[in-house]
Amino acid sequence: MLNTIRAYLEGALTRTSEALTSANRTLNLWIFGDLIYAVLPLLVLAAITALLGQSFEGFLRIKEWSFATIIFFGVSIRNLVRLKVRIQHTPKSYKLDTGVQMYVMLLIASVLVLALVILSEKNVLPTGHEKLLSISQFMLFCIGGLSLLMSVEARDVGINWAKRGTDPASTTEWRLRQVNRELSNTEERLSYLADAIANFPQKASAGSEGDTRLHDDKRATSIAFSTLERISAMTKDIECNLERVLAGKVKDCVDHSANLNSSGKV
Repeated sequence: MLNTIRAYLEGALTRTSEALTSANRTLNLWIFGDLIYAVLPLLVLAAITALLGQSFEGFLRIKEWSFATIIFFGVSIRNLVRLKVRIQHTPKSYKLDTGVQMYVMLLIASVLVLALVILSEKNVLPTGHEKLLSISQFMLFCIGGLSLLMSVEARDVGINWAKRGTDPASTTEWRLRQVNRELSNTEERLSYLADAIANFPQKASAGSEGDTRLHDDKRATSIAFSTLERISAMTKDIECNLERVLAGKVKDCVDHSANLNSSGKV
């Protein structure tokens, strides 16, 4: 019992230490890698304003807030696109795609706010909206900073995965997790397919329209059987390859998919 508690505490301490190290690395990359260069002009302007003894009343209305926000979203988009190209092995990922599209929309909003701020400075817009523009700029600035932090975290995790991928054991472990995830998704789809087939109507309508439907149903059923044969062949190939990976040795696997295609059952 004591050994179990000790092992649990050691594991918890190890995980906590790794989490703190990862958080510290991410914050350093966020602050000193990208954030400081966008915020530096604002810090210089704030310092000059303070040294001259001027009021900070209109400080939130300066267009440099929007400049920094545009940089935030631009770097965030670059990080996600780089992560998608270099790390991701799945052709499509709704998380990365949605993140990129969201950042693009926020980038467009930041550019529009910047245009309004410039027009306001040139007295093109009517007065009375300065407070709204100031709040909009600052909110987009905060959202941009958080978006940059999340993209840096995603990039850091992706780099760690890539580094671990140089180790054959880590590569195998990572790919097995990917395989298990895809198999789980496939199982859900096949379960839905089985339910859909079980609820098919049993009889076709009478008459010429019914004959046409029956002919179409037979043709569709034939195509479905061919597809099932290909799935069965792929399943045999996957099973053999998984056994080869787990055994850690070379095993001759018959390519059932190739044999099925060569036999003309497509």
